Amino acid sequence: MWKQQLQKLDIEGSHVFLNQLDYARMYRKAVKGNENTSIAMPRYVIIDKTGTITDTDAPRPSDKDKLISKLNKYLTDTIN
Repeated sequence: MWKQQLQKLDIEGSHVFLNQLDYARMYRKAVKGNENTSIAMPRYVIIDKTGTITDTDAPRPSDKDKLISKLNKYLTDTIN
């Protein structure tokens, strides 16, 4: 269903679906939390080409205009 929605909404880019344990690890790292940090789902993050999480609260894919604007900002920031 997840892959169908990506196709249906014409959302490009790399998309990763994590299992619960990997998601918890990534989330806690993103918010600089620890094992006691509550996990919020779903959570959308933006990860740069080096694997660094650059945005821990990215817009939802359904908010395409806002997401594209945010991604363009990161692209501009990395070029300058």
